[in-house]
Amino acid sequence: MDFLSHCAEERILVLIYPPHSTHTLQPLDVVCFSPLATNYSTVLANHLHGSQGLMPFKKGDFFRIFWQAWTQTFTEKLVLRSFEAVGIAPLNPNVILNRFTPSQAEAAAARAFNEAGDWRHNDNVWRQSVKDPAADEAKELRQTLHQLTNQNELLKMERDGLQEVLSHARSKPTKSKSLPFIQPKETRSKTQWYSLRGVNEAQHLQNIFEQEERDDELHKHTERELRESNRKLKQKLDTKKKAAAATRRKEAAERARLKREEVAKRKAERERQKQERDAAEAIQLPQRGKRKVSQSPAPRKKQNRGAAAARSRRVATARSPTLPPTYNN
Repeated sequence: MDFLSHCAEERILVLIYPPHSTHTLQPLDVVCFSPLATNYSTVLANHLHGSQGLMPFKKGDFFRIFWQAWTQTFTEKLVLRSFEAVGIAPLNPNVILNRFTPSQAEAAAARAFNEAGDWRHNDNVWRQSVKDPAADEAKELRQTLHQLTNQNELLKMERDGLQEVLSHARSKPTKSKSLPFIQPKETRSKTQWYSLRGVNEAQHLQNIFEQEERDDELHKHTERELRESNRKLKQKLDTKKKAAAATRRKEAAERARLKREEVAKRKAERERQKQERDAAEAIQLPQRGKRKVSQSPAPRKKQNRGAAAARSRRVATARSPTLPPTYNN
């Protein structure tokens, strides 16, 4: 993000290319770098010739020679031509697309040359195309065509063999491992210098890493065995639970059957008792229909009210308590 901000402040246009495409799309790679290498070699050769090999080429001489080659190469005309060559300015995508799209004539010629892939087919094409087969040019063309056909067959066989070997090589696991970096993480880069001491340190680190990998593999193996034993134990417990559940369901079904039978028996008993009561009531019903002769009730005996009152007074007098004696009395 800082880079993009800097480019925006300096009014620099940033063009991001797809991966592995700079050799085709970048102006420097397509046009500028090749003349730069040629000019650098020329300036360096002139420097060595001028010194007649008496002056060694040192690091301090590099920038002077490189800058001279740089100024000779990166001219305004070359830079504009480089952007035009890749279709950036002026914008022309067909410049790149035409490189990867062969013309119809070339495609037809390639198909005609490789249609059968043997000398007999190519010889027939030659005989149909050449008007005078006895001419020296025609014979030379036929010989060249025969040589190219044989080379094509050999290249095809070589390609097929290499592809087969490469497929087998890719299928094999690689046993060799690169030595680890010995630089700290904050200064680690893709470039690494291994001295004798550094190689020893790297091998020591590699041994530590391999021991850790073995420990991890042993730990994973132990965990796998533990999971397998837990799975078997769980499967055994599940089997026992299923058997116990089946037994409980069977017992519950048996209890339900006995209960239904008992309910049916009680219901049948109640029905039988009801039928007996109904039969008994049916027998007693005609007897209840006969009414007895009504009789007059017996007369009540009249009581003497005065005698009853006298008897009640005597009972009250006999039951009244006497007062206790006092000292004054």
